[in-house]
Amino acid sequence: MAIYRGTGGSGDATNDATITEVTQQAVNASESADAAAASATSAASSSASALTSKTAAQTSEKTAATSQTNASHLPLIHILRCRRIESCNPP
Repeated sequence: MAIYRGTGGSGDATNDATITEVTQQAVNASESADAAAASATSAASSSASALTSKTAAQTSEKTAATSQTNASHLPLIHILRCRRIESCNPP
């Protein structure tokens, strides 16, 4: 005979097993949500790091382009200086 347990009637082994399974699935869902939140935080951090690296790479590219431009002007500067000086040795 079932024992009356208040509102909802009496319980039995089948209902108790179902509640245990549902509770376990709720725990699993909560753990998955926590893992997903941690993964999202990690992804946001990686995205920020990638953006920082991109900015640094763009700055390096501009610096390299400026250096290349300056280096290409060196022979012309040398020639102009040599014209002012009677004798000049190549760089």
